[in-house]
Amino acid sequence: MQFNLFSVPIIFGIGFLSFLMYLVTQRNRGRVVTFFMIFSGLVILYGTLFSAYLLVGNETLQIFFFHVMVFFTIFIPPAGLFFILEYLGYDNWINWKNISIFLFLPLAAGFMELTNPLHGFFWEEIKIISHHGFTYIQESPGLIPLLLTTYLYFILGISIALLFWGIFHIPRQHRRELSILVVALAIPLVFDLFRIFHLNPWPYLYITPYGVLISVILLGASIIKYDFLNAIPAAYSRLFSDITDVILVFDHKYNLLDLNIAARSLFFSQHEVHPSTSIKDLPEVIQTAIKTGDPELALPMQEETRYFDVKRSEISGKDGYLRSVVITLHDISLRKQTELQLQKLITEKETLLSEKEILLREINHRVKNNFNLAGSLLFLEAQKFQDKKVRDAFEMSRDRLRTMSLLNERLYRSDTFNNLDLGDYLCSLAEDLISMQSPRDLNIDLHCDVQAVPIGPREAIPCGLIVNELVTNSLKYAFLEDCDSKPDIFLKLSQGNDGLIKLQVDDNGCGYPESFNHEKCDSLGMRLVHMLGQDQLSGSVKISNEQGACFKLTFFPDLKKN
Repeated sequence: MQFNLFSVPIIFGIGFLSFLMYLVTQRNRGRVVTFFMIFSGLVILYGTLFSAYLLVGNETLQIFFFHVMVFFTIFIPPAGLFFILEYLGYDNWINWKNISIFLFLPLAAGFMELTNPLHGFFWEEIKIISHHGFTYIQESPGLIPLLLTTYLYFILGISIALLFWGIFHIPRQHRRELSILVVALAIPLVFDLFRIFHLNPWPYLYITPYGVLISVILLGASIIKYDFLNAIPAAYSRLFSDITDVILVFDHKYNLLDLNIAARSLFFSQHEVHPSTSIKDLPEVIQTAIKTGDPELALPMQEETRYFDVKRSEISGKDGYLRSVVITLHDISLRKQTELQLQKLITEKETLLSEKEILLREINHRVKNNFNLAGSLLFLEAQKFQDKKVRDAFEMSRDRLRTMSLLNERLYRSDTFNNLDLGDYLCSLAEDLISMQSPRDLNIDLHCDVQAVPIGPREAIPCGLIVNELVTNSLKYAFLEDCDSKPDIFLKLSQGNDGLIKLQVDDNGCGYPESFNHEKCDSLGMRLVHMLGQDQLSGSVKISNEQGACFKLTFFPDLKKN
């Protein structure tokens, strides 16, 4: 083995590139990293074989390492092209068909290079020369290497052209990365041209690997300083350009670094954006919103005012210092217009509701006055008669009016005019009747066992009239002098899971006469109870004597009528 000083930079480059590969795998994922690994792996293998070629002293081994090195060198430019296509977002070009087309000539030429000692088509002559005690290979290429070199230069030219296209069509923050990548690809090409045209100062030395070494250092600088491979520029560019939100990218001094199509059409439709463009070139309202952090912005335009949600994102470097500020403006003009229209409708609705409430108050007041007026007229009319039965008839009519007046008051005070708590209403009605009509010498107790049953006014009125008749009847006839039981009236109301409402009114008085038949009774009150229960409520009425008079009514509420 011979120690050749020229192998030291190559060994250093191999180690540095290996570190970069490790660094990339720890920070990145995806196919672009895979292609970068393939490209870097071929470069490392190429450098390792070149170092072995320089260090071994055996001529046979030198020729062997030289052949293998040239074989792997052939595949570096295609690998670099596929990596650049993936990096720029043209991954649709990477398929097995295109890979086969691009690798057909390199594979064929590589096979001929490895088997060159058998036929000599690739190298016309390979000889060993000595210089300052070290041995080097000097080759005389044939026609095939010239064709292969032209083809590989063509691939490198495509790669560099793609990078140049990307430089002028991607956001500014990625242009430095691509510029470094262009230089990294161009340097080995220049070194190889110097070798071909014998312009290098060491004609005995194969200098192309040293160009590759410089490229590796440039790639390392890009990966470490610019977070190379953290985003695919072309894909980022398409997303950045096509998004409908307005995006502005500033540096820490608020100089404009980049903007998307939506921002350009909004703020710079009349003039071009130049490198010295800053936040001062934007409307003053934008400057104020960005610097003060206002979440919402109203931007006056020629024809209308547009509204935007403002989002500010600060990007700091690893040193903690502010590097750039990204401002996103989301157009909420349509939402704002809808909100204004909705607010207008709400205001109009509140006005209408207020007017309706005033109208309802007036109607309720008039209905209440009408009930009171009718009751007063009945009272005055009753005073004309001396017959007790006639006066009692007038008094019953007043009670019925009072029942409907109480229902009207309950409905007005409830949250919904179509929904009344029947249990609370009937219990209050019975209490009022007992307090006003109960004989003074009797201490009649009312026992209410009622559930909160929601019901509409169409059915609440019949129920109220029925309770009015039954309680009034109990107060008048149930507790006569010959009945020595403690006077109690029981009111029960419940509703089953099937919706069936059960209303029961009992007393512990003397009960009905044995010959009593509510269906054929001449009493107006009992006929009214029968008519309201069966005909109007479509329910089942049952009147019996248990421990006193017992009335049971069951019916289903008619939801359609309510």
